[in-house]
Formats: sequence, C-alpha cells, structure tokens
Amino acid sequence: MTVNISGANVIFDGGNPRTWTATSNTDMDAGTIVRVNMDTDIVGATPDTFQMSEFEVEPVSNGEYCNGITTQDVTSGNLVTVAQRGSWLMRAGESINGGALVGITSGTNQYIVNAKTSGTGFVHAPIGRAQSNAASGTNKYGLVSLNI
Repeated sequence: MTVNISGANVIFDGGNPRTWTATSNTDMDAGTIVRVNMDTDIVGATPDTFQMSEFEVEPVSNGEYCNGITTQDVTSGNLVTVAQRGSWLMRAGESINGGALVGITSGTNQYIVNAKTSGTGFVHAPIGRAQSNAASGTNKYGLVSLNI
C-alpha cells in the first residue's frame, strides 16, 4: 500500500525533482516508497560499467531503507520513475509537527512517522521533513518535503 491512497501527489518539486529510473521487481502503485534491491556486484569503478537498467526497486519492508517514491503505477519487470525530492502528500501513522524529521514505517502499509532517536540512533531513517502538522489516522495526511 502506498503512502497516499490517491497515488503520487506532488505539491511542488522546487523545479528540480531529482528523479531516476529503475526496474520494478513487483507491481506497485504510484506513491509507493521504495528501496533498491539488486545484486551487489553490478557497479564497477568506471562509468561504462554503470547500467541504470540493472537497478531494481521494491516497496520498503524496513523503515531503515529508502531510496525514493514512485511517480506512476508500474507492473513487475517494467521501468518506473523514482523521485528523491519534492513535497508530497503522505499518510500519517502518528501525530507529527511541522518541521519534524519524518521516516517511513515498515510493513505492508506505508505511513510517515516521526524519525525519533534512540540511544543507538534513529528509530526510522529520516526521509524528509514535515512541512505541515499531521494527525494520526486512516485518512490523515501531511505535506512532506523529501530529501533522500
């Protein structure tokens, strides 16, 4: 499930959304927070060894890993655009104050949460900042400025 049941909803991208293309290894809706999942030996020391088509993405399954948000629906094995910047409407998993660092939850449903710190570091890796307050709830949203 995406971070917005209405799909990928970017409010503004600052004129530079910083997108890149990857291959989807599963069916995904627009607005899915993704991570890179691929072989570890595909990147070499020179640009001619770098093949963007070999990058594969999948929905995040752990709040510690995030590489961006999909901008369109995609079926498995096809190319998808992934954005790393921009301000997006995202579903809140808890109350969030505007200006707070936010992370993403693990599991089937994707929600933004506070990127709280513990004694060992962040509980959820920061993916951006809340630009608005957000209340927790099934259909409660906040505006998040991604900075991945």
